[in-house]
Order: sequence, then C-alpha cells, then structure tokens
Amino acid sequence: EVSPEQVPQARAGWRGRDLVGLNVAVPHNEAVARLVDERAGGCQVLGSVNTIVNREGVLHGHNTDGEGFLRSLREAGEEVRDRRVTFLGAGGAARSVAYAVASAGAAAVTIVNRTPARAQEVADLVSLHTSVQASVAALDSPEARQAVREAQVIIDCTPCGMFPHVDDAPAIPPEWLHEGQC
Repeated sequence: EVSPEQVPQARAGWRGRDLVGLNVAVPHNEAVARLVDERAGGCQVLGSVNTIVNREGVLHGHNTDGEGFLRSLREAGEEVRDRRVTFLGAGGAARSVAYAVASAGAAAVTIVNRTPARAQEVADLVSLHTSVQASVAALDSPEARQAVREAQVIIDCTPCGMFPHVDDAPAIPPEWLHEGQC
C-alpha cells in the first residue's frame, strides 16, 4: 500500500522490467494521471488513471471504468444509445462512467447528487467533451425524482453497499423506480 505522499517516489518502481502493469485505487487516480508518460483515451479528459501498463519502461495510463461498465451492460443485453440515463452520485466513478455513457450515444444524461456543485462538475465535463448536454438535480429535489422517473437507465455510483457503507439505504426511495428501467 502506498500513501498519497509516496506516489511520486513509487513511480520509479513501476518502470521495473518485471512489472507489466498495475491497478490504481482511490485516492491515487488523479495523482497517477499526472505521473504516467502517456494517457490513453478518456484519461486526458477525465484526469484520472486506474490502470497502468508498462511497455518497455514507458508508463501508459488507462481508465477502464467507463468501458468496463458499458461492456457489462452489453453483456446483460442492455445499451445506452438513444436512452435517457440518470446517475446517482458525482464522484470519480460517476465522472468516468457518465463520460463513457454520453460518448456511447446516450440521448440525455442527468447527474443527481447531494451536492449540486459536485454534480455540476460532472455535467460540465460531459457537456464539454461529448455531444450530450448533461443536466443536474439535487438529490432531495422534485427534479431528481422526475429525472429518476423519466430515466430508462439508472446508474448508482454512490458508495451504498460498498465497505464500509454495506448497510446504507439506497440514495433514492424505491417508489421513484418503475418497471422497465435498467
């Protein structure tokens, strides 16, 4: 395990001949994005890396969150193209997946979050770097309920269910959901 202060020093070890790659976890994703030699795909836009590939001492940064999410959605028989998508949460995962979803042709993207300013940051990134003009709703607002009700796809990027939040209640009440949503 590496502390945030140790990340720049750890970089030298990543170039080792026997190291093919590594995964990067929170809270290091943004710092590592500044330390790799090359950033693939959305890493330039996202400013976040979660996978490093070492090719002969050249460190290539990747962010696999969005593509991984889209792949698992396709494997479940679902798509986002031309669909209204609502995100719950506005952290790093929401940023990566929202960018990927919008890039994959979603008709609309809404970011619902407890902190509207955080949601606006994600919406701004999506709107600036894709053809989708993303919108924002505060979690406890009528607009949030409407965004969830109108969504064809709902993506929960909150820590609910993840350690140590394993017993947390979902961010939205179940009555906001309806049959046919993914």
